[in-house]
Amino acid sequence: MGIERFGFMDFFKIIYNLMHGEYILEEYRVPLSHIVRHEFRPGSKASRIWQRAGDARERIARRLGTDDEDPDLLVMVESYEELQEYMCRRCYEYGKLGLRPARRGGQKGKAPVAQRRAPEPNEKSRPCAR
Repeated sequence: MGIERFGFMDFFKIIYNLMHGEYILEEYRVPLSHIVRHEFRPGSKASRIWQRAGDARERIARRLGTDDEDPDLLVMVESYEELQEYMCRRCYEYGKLGLRPARRGGQKGKAPVAQRRAPEPNEKSRPCAR
């Protein structure tokens, strides 16, 4: 029942946002918040990695004689964030393929679940190029 309230967001996005600490859980009940951990909480591995990247960005900015809001530095960071979300979505889609139950009687002419590719995120399926 809880997920329906998030009709504007897909299941992946709810999990992704929980992992990034995007919700104020004290004020707002979010489905799966009792299972999915905020990975960027203080002292966590993710927060240490993020801090290391931020420190490197500041050092590069100093060497360039600019601030850490330099357009090229921002493009780098935003591109890595976009790539991370894309790769996370792909992992999520592959995981869904592995959890999908086989149809009764099999699927004539279709590869076993483990051999099928996950659909492109946010795209309708399209014919395979041969």
